Amino acid sequence: MPTSRRRPGPRPAALAALLAVLLAGIVGSCDNPERPPTRLRLSIVSGDGQFSRQGTPLPAALVVLVRNADGSPARGVTVVFTLTTGAGTLSPGRDVTDADGIASSQLTLADGYVGPVRVRAALADDRDRFVEFGATSGAFYCPEEDPAFVAEFGATGDVMLLTRSSTRLESGGVPVAGVLRLSPNFGASTPSVAVTVVAQFEEATLQAIPRDIAFSRAGALFVAWSKVFDEVMRVHPDGTVDHLSFLEDPFGSELTTSPGAILVGCDAVGPFAVGCRDTLLRFSGAQYSGTGSDACNRDAVAVDPGSEDVFFVYLGDNTLRRLPLDTLKVAGPVQVAAALAPDEAASARGMVVNDDDGSVFILVDSDSTRALVRVTPGGTKSMAFDFFSRGAGDAAGRQRDLALDPRGAGVIYTIDTLNDVLIAYDILQGTITELVPDPLTAQPGDISRPGTSGDLLGIAVVP
Repeated sequence: MPTSRRRPGPRPAALAALLAVLLAGIVGSCDNPERPPTRLRLSIVSGDGQFSRQGTPLPAALVVLVRNADGSPARGVTVVFTLTTGAGTLSPGRDVTDADGIASSQLTLADGYVGPVRVRAALADDRDRFVEFGATSGAFYCPEEDPAFVAEFGATGDVMLLTRSSTRLESGGVPVAGVLRLSPNFGASTPSVAVTVVAQFEEATLQAIPRDIAFSRAGALFVAWSKVFDEVMRVHPDGTVDHLSFLEDPFGSELTTSPGAILVGCDAVGPFAVGCRDTLLRFSGAQYSGTGSDACNRDAVAVDPGSEDVFFVYLGDNTLRRLPLDTLKVAGPVQVAAALAPDEAASARGMVVNDDDGSVFILVDSDSTRALVRVTPGGTKSMAFDFFSRGAGDAAGRQRDLALDPRGAGVIYTIDTLNDVLIAYDILQGTITELVPDPLTAQPGDISRPGTSGDLLGIAVVP
C-alpha cells in the first residue's frame, strides 16, 4: 500500500504575490464598471459668437475652463482646438491648462472664406468631452463697406418694433424678444396698423433683454440687446442675426443713426459711436462717471441729420447738450442746448431731431409729466403735445421711445405700452393719430400687452 505524502504549503513570498494578484483583481472589478474613474469637466469661458472680416483674427481668444469632478481647477490638462466648420488657423492648436484650469487659442479667419465657423475644444485624453465655439467670417466688417450693399427691408415708412411684451412673440407660452413690423394704415375709417413678426429670438437659458433698434443710413437694421453680452446685432429679414459690436453698459443703451457713422448711441457714461468690428468710440468732453448725478440719461439720444451733431441729456445739471461732430471727430466743445426741468431730464424716454428745422423733440414720461417737449435751435423750450389731454391715469397712456419718419413726412411715432397703440404725431399740425392693431387680424396685446411693463423696447422707421 503506497505511503501517502503531505504536500508542502506555499512559501511566504508566493503567498504575498498571490495576495497582490487577488487584490488587483478586486480593485479592478470595483473600478469598472461599478465605479467609473473620475472624469474632468469642460466649459466655455469666453470667445463664443464672435464676428470678424475674412483674413483677420477674431477680436478675442477662445477660452475654456477644465475642472475636476469636485469643481476645482484642473491644472496640466491638454486641450485640443480643431476647426469643424469653415476655414482658418488656430494658434496654438493645443494648450495646457494653467493653475486656474484655463486653456485658450486664437482663431484667424481664412482669407476668401465667408460664412459660419465652428471650433471644437476637446480634452486630448478624452475626445468625447468637448465644447464648440461659433463665429462668423464676413466679407466686410460692416455692411456699408460692401459696394454692392442693398437694403433688405421695405416698405419705406413701416415701423420696426423691438420688444418682448407682444403676444405675437411667444415660445411655449413664454414671452420672448423679437422684432415686429408695424404697417400703418391712415386711410382706414379707424386708423390701424398691421402687425407681422420679422424675427423672434429664442431663449434657451438667458433671455434677450431689448434695449433699442435703429436703421443705418444705408438701410441695415440693428438691435441693441443684453443676452450673453451687451451688444449690437444686425437683423436680417429671415430672422437671423450677426454680431456687430459689444457695448459697455449692462443697463441699456439707446441707438440712433448718424450720416457719418454706422450708429450713434448713448448710455449712462455718455454718447458713443458704434463703428465696425467692435469699435465703440467715446468722445472727449462728453464722458461722465455714469453714477450718481454725474451721468447721462441712457434712454435719450438723437443726431441732427444735417450737422451730424449729437444731442443727449446730462443729469448732472438737467440740461440738453449738443456734441458737435465731423463724422467721428469732435468738432468743438460740448454745448448746452437748453435747460430742462429735473422731471424732464430724468424721465426722457426718447429723442429725435426734425431735419426740416433742427428742432429737438424729447419724449417725457413720468407720473406728473407725459408730453412731447420741443426745443428749437435757439434753445426755446415748449410743450408740443400733452398726452394727459387724452385723459387721466391709464387713458393718458405710457409712451416709450420715439422714431422720426425719414421721408420728410413730418411724422414722429411712439408706442403707448398701456393701451396697445401706435401713436403718430403730426409735427406741422401738432396733433396725434392713434393706430390700433388691425381689427381683422388683431389679438389682445399685439403691440404691447396691456397691464405689463413693456417699457424695454425700441422703434425705428424703415428709410
